[in-house]
Amino acid sequence: MKIKHNEFVNFYNKDPKIFDRIYTDTNKISTVISKIKKESKNWEKFGYRVRSKETGEIDTILSSNKMAGDLFEIYCELFFKLEGNHPGVGVYKYKPEQEDDCGVDASGIGMNNNPLTIQCKYRSNNEKELTQIDLRQFGFQSQNRFKVKIEDVNNMIVFTSAKGLHCFTEGNVFLNKVRTIGFNDIKIIVDNNNVFWNDLRDCIKNTIKKSY
Repeated sequence: MKIKHNEFVNFYNKDPKIFDRIYTDTNKISTVISKIKKESKNWEKFGYRVRSKETGEIDTILSSNKMAGDLFEIYCELFFKLEGNHPGVGVYKYKPEQEDDCGVDASGIGMNNNPLTIQCKYRSNNEKELTQIDLRQFGFQSQNRFKVKIEDVNNMIVFTSAKGLHCFTEGNVFLNKVRTIGFNDIKIIVDNNNVFWNDLRDCIKNTIKKSY
């Protein structure tokens, strides 16, 4: 199994120890989130320079958040590839979608064998609730570009380290058509699950071996 996210090699090239720091002695999702937050403070070292739309200047917070988001997407890929068969997950043939920033971070196949999409959302605060602004065009792109059927209520997934979707966004904006795998859902599956964490570290080692 190999990680396919475009930024994996970029991270490793600039600092071969970054994934060791995040995943060594890690067996809880809360630890991953806190370590990602710490690593993202070094955004300049990894070439993350996001400019403010208002001032045009490099924005420290936006740059740090962008790096944290990419690190979380790599974790997201590992999670779905290792736990896709879990009854509470049901995601197969996970594929990162990185060509266009359209709100869909990955695609795959759902339990009903139909197209499925995923948006990964990193938040350092696991009590935060996401709103429509956070998800941008996720629903539109899922149905029109990736051909997710509107009746397949489990085939649009928001995977997030936040608490989940705000009730208004979930019910009134997305009409309960988006499934959320939030912090507490992830915690139940991975916390102290040593098989998962060992497989995760093996996957990282295997990706490095195949890439170099």
